[in-house]
Amino acid sequence: MRDVTSNGLAGSTAPPPGEKIKKPKEKKWGCSWFLKCCRREKRVSPLSDPKDQQKPPQELQRSTDEVSQSSVPQSELSLAYQQINLGFPNPAQICYMNSSLQSLLTLTRYFMDIVRLRDGGDTLLKLGALGKFKWLLSIEAPEFADHHQKDAHEFLTAVLGQMRDLAAPLRHVASILGRSYRCPVESNLEFRMQNRRKCKRCGSASVREEEFLNLSLDLIPGGSVQQMLQEYEKDTDLEFNCECGGTTSAQCSTFTTLPKWATSWYSLVSVISHLGSEGNAGHYISSGLHPDVDPQTASDLWLNYNDSMVTYMTREDVCQRSEESAYLLFYEKMLVTNPDPRVPVSRQAALQHMQKNLDIYEVQTAGAAQQGAQILVFPEDGLHGFNFTRTSIIPPPPVHLMDAGSSTPILPPEIITFDTPFAGKFGLLICFDILFYKPTIALVEKGVHQLIFPTAWFNTLPLLDSVQYLRSLSRSTNVTLLAANLCHDNKNMAGSGIYTPFSSIYHHSKRGDPEEGKLLVARVPVLDPEWSGQRVATEEEKLASESTSSPVTDSGFCHSESCSDASSVPSSSATFTSFTIGDPFTFVLLNEKEGRVKVCNGSFCCHLQYKRISQGNSEELYAFGAFAGLHTLDGDLSLQVCALVRCAGSDPSFCGQGVEEAETKMDFVMVGKFGTRYVYPSVLASQMVLEEVKHFDKSADGRVTLKHSDMTAGLVTACLYGQMYHLDHE
Repeated sequence: MRDVTSNGLAGSTAPPPGEKIKKPKEKKWGCSWFLKCCRREKRVSPLSDPKDQQKPPQELQRSTDEVSQSSVPQSELSLAYQQINLGFPNPAQICYMNSSLQSLLTLTRYFMDIVRLRDGGDTLLKLGALGKFKWLLSIEAPEFADHHQKDAHEFLTAVLGQMRDLAAPLRHVASILGRSYRCPVESNLEFRMQNRRKCKRCGSASVREEEFLNLSLDLIPGGSVQQMLQEYEKDTDLEFNCECGGTTSAQCSTFTTLPKWATSWYSLVSVISHLGSEGNAGHYISSGLHPDVDPQTASDLWLNYNDSMVTYMTREDVCQRSEESAYLLFYEKMLVTNPDPRVPVSRQAALQHMQKNLDIYEVQTAGAAQQGAQILVFPEDGLHGFNFTRTSIIPPPPVHLMDAGSSTPILPPEIITFDTPFAGKFGLLICFDILFYKPTIALVEKGVHQLIFPTAWFNTLPLLDSVQYLRSLSRSTNVTLLAANLCHDNKNMAGSGIYTPFSSIYHHSKRGDPEEGKLLVARVPVLDPEWSGQRVATEEEKLASESTSSPVTDSGFCHSESCSDASSVPSSSATFTSFTIGDPFTFVLLNEKEGRVKVCNGSFCCHLQYKRISQGNSEELYAFGAFAGLHTLDGDLSLQVCALVRCAGSDPSFCGQGVEEAETKMDFVMVGKFGTRYVYPSVLASQMVLEEVKHFDKSADGRVTLKHSDMTAGLVTACLYGQMYHLDHE
């Protein structure tokens, strides 16, 4: 199974893949590669004043040395005037710093993760900000304290290293404040490599995986980026003293968090050029793609940053200058999702787009085959094609569309299955359809307990994160679910997994993580009763097997009477209403260290016995809520839900909003009496960690109990998500 995603790449002393370079004169520098995620967004400079964005074009400072209007379209020039980074002043040989910072700000995702300082466009304010930045850096790197010229690569490495070192303490402070922090360096620039060293005498080998922010590559005269990377990955003989007496080893390095270079699509977005013969002398300038230009458009509109002087350039100008003076080049990997799938494209364009994804699929298929995989699932929207014949694939049209605004099927429901020689029958469904009776529950009731689920799932905390919902559905309905989701940060898509009623393996990237995806391979039991020679159970037998007469004896309530009218725990008086994914939940705050509460939404009531296990001085706010009614935000779904959530802030109005981190652990018993047999239990911990529910019980009278303790991390959300399929408008 594969998350199809996009990552980014930045830096090198070579031109884009496929372009040739000339051997530089008297230059033996290496080159730096920086990993980053790609997402182009409309933006402004973090050092610009919002008021400046409203000034007419003629008021913006710009050099008279502009490119001719014949080389840059008038529409692009008009756009460029409105949002332009006006450059940084250079009072005392800090061009190495200016060019490095300007190139970093060209990297879109890195830019979006930096706090948007709006110190104004005034030169003195910018000068003060740069001076403070340099002073803070020199505390840990005193070699940058003076006013002498420095090497831009060494400066960039020091800046990124210090930012990464601050990640752990900043995360701790953020969690105390009830917030989250993502390090822009770890999220956008960090990558991993595996180094394998083997003694050439005895054959003993050692393997070590390391994290990198940059990588030195040797120049190949007339070569390309791909050729330099391929050369780097070849075996290299090194001096090495082995216990056997051998003195030579062969070392091979491979990238573990980047796709194969042959299947990657990159675009040059920024260049740091050095004018001079030595890295610690001369002058540095930076050129970058205009911030309002999407690199996929191959636009010719670039900006040249020569300290405070900003001029317009074309891509051709940049490449010509780079042949002799390029020091660091920055690349972004292009997304391979269709930017607008509703717009018809030519046959050639469709085939070109398909080929990009097929290249990635081919690599992942080979990797899965090496591990003995017998069935592979790729995400929805991986292939954008043209007049499929349906002879070699089974493309079930989605019955429901996310954007339709209703659960009314757009096509007649179609139950699709296929047989395999190794595990029997599988069912096939796509994305939004899994929330509805048809086809999901219809497949289960026909005895199909192995489901293939390609999806483009929008995560919606605190109740409908992908791994949260899919794991709970797998457990409650006794199915194996092979779910492959896209990894798309700006669309809040992440989370793929192989879920069985007994276990799960999943990958869930967090917001800001590299969009690189992951191949998941697992051995799972066969659940097809006919294939294994078992009889398909009747509906009455299924109901009997789900019911159990043994109560949860330590819950403290709901022993001898139904939860809906339990008098031992009166309804909490201090209730309030807060919206959760568009639904008006009735909540009660959990103000004590431990206790019992009851909350009702209409006639539907939920009970909770809890014990908080706070970490340090954490004062996180939690609430327990209930909802029964029609959910209409993503279509018409009839629900009954009991939910224990961490609030997004210190005010009750923040309860029900999504959070991803928490420090407070909880032992709890949650009970509700539901009008449906389809109740899905889930416990989600901090950093999107899925906890396996300790105890889940359903009785014949509809009472459902979720019991959990000994959490591995802080509680983000726990819920009993009941779906009243018989009331849905299908």
